[in-house]
Amino acid sequence: MGRYAHNYTSYIFNILYALLPLKIGILSDRYGEKIMLITGIFTAAIVSFLMGIINTSIVSCFIFILYAIPTAFMNTVPRSVVSKLVDEDVRGTAFGFYYIVIGILDLPASFIAGVLWENIGKGSPFYFASFLSILSIIIFAIFFREKK
Repeated sequence: MGRYAHNYTSYIFNILYALLPLKIGILSDRYGEKIMLITGIFTAAIVSFLMGIINTSIVSCFIFILYAIPTAFMNTVPRSVVSKLVDEDVRGTAFGFYYIVIGILDLPASFIAGVLWENIGKGSPFYFASFLSILSIIIFAIFFREKK
């Protein structure tokens, strides 16, 4: 597959990612953040697992496009959750803390993915991400309570 197909893959990903957050936000308002966050994490688990099992370039491009769906979920719903978990006078601090935690966790995540890729195989980081996604759904479902 030529490099132009990969460029189109990126374009389609970005278009999908740009269009989805509004619909996800509307659904989140209608059904609640908890179910939408669980849906987003579950979608990430499925897409991660699929990335681990594929072995052709064309399929990987399609799966990459699908990855726009959980990316849109995970860049929309958690922000809504953060804004509702804290009082208005500390909302900026809460968002700052949220992004610090995300940034700090990105560093070991990339390292762990590299170690898994090199030592176990190319699918292992995706399987591990899928496992962690399912684990986070369980933990989130148990401990998160939406405010009425």
